[in-house]
Amino acid sequence: VLTERSVDLTKEKFDAAIRLGLPGPSTLICRRLGDYQMTLCAAPDYLERRGEPFTPAQLQAHDALSFPYPASSPMHWAGREWQLEGPKGKVVVEILRTRAVMNNTQALRKAVLAGMGLAMLPADLVREDLRAGRLKAVLPEYRLPSRPVYLLYHKDRFSSPTLRSFINFVVSALGGIATQAR
Repeated sequence: VLTERSVDLTKEKFDAAIRLGLPGPSTLICRRLGDYQMTLCAAPDYLERRGEPFTPAQLQAHDALSFPYPASSPMHWAGREWQLEGPKGKVVVEILRTRAVMNNTQALRKAVLAGMGLAMLPADLVREDLRAGRLKAVLPEYRLPSRPVYLLYHKDRFSSPTLRSFINFVVSALGGIATQAR
């Protein structure tokens, strides 16, 4: 099942889950896979129409597209402010113009590609768009906060050959994921 909501492995009878952010207290095995990096980007035509921001303060004049992170998420602030780490340290920019909030990263990516505004998107999701010139990194000298990625599973189900194979596959495929796309 592919979903962007946090599932309860026990109640919903899932064997494993990949979770972004710090897992809460749990009896589950939580295996860290790496860090999930975000990239601030926009479509070139949007930047031509609205002007490219060269300082964090200039972001306030732009249309923001955001993801509605739950209140329990360390990224919950992302709909109201953007936190960046730059050459002179941490900068917090209050978002004044949120044009749209979407609970699906693929839909958010498509909105950015369509020139609707700026968004923080997963680096791995937009890497090819950046390489192909369909998107452009905004303020590339600034880093957005990364989030840890964990594989969660029940210890008592690890003896299942199917689950063990899945865990080994995920660790080999996603271990050490996501450096920031430029």
